[in-house]
Amino acid sequence: MKKLILHFGEEIVNNAITAKVILETQVPLNILRADVHEGGGIFLIEVPEDDCPRIKAAFEAESVKVEPGKMIEKIDEKCINCGACYSLCPTNAIEITPDSTIQFKYENCIGCLYCIDTCPFGAITIQE
Repeated sequence: MKKLILHFGEEIVNNAITAKVILETQVPLNILRADVHEGGGIFLIEVPEDDCPRIKAAFEAESVKVEPGKMIEKIDEKCINCGACYSLCPTNAIEITPDSTIQFKYENCIGCLYCIDTCPFGAITIQE
């Protein structure tokens, strides 16, 4: 499975684009996270790897900005490897390496953002 981030602009956020893409492509999408409001929206989805190019193209044809599904980023200069984020991650997307540094396994991330909320140093951010 591959993850994609979908950015819906204000002008298209009220359109049934996701349903249209699913119906047209006949590819099931797993929505891991959705943040939608009148000003726009962002989805983190998971799709079968073989269907990823077709799904990406279908969303882009509907004016949705699509990018690889890396929802969070660690700012190495701010991270002191305290492990606060590791302790709350429900999917083992964060691990402590043998040299005691924090490492992200983005393929396991579901975009819950608990790590961002718990980091005392602001070393984890949402990817822009």
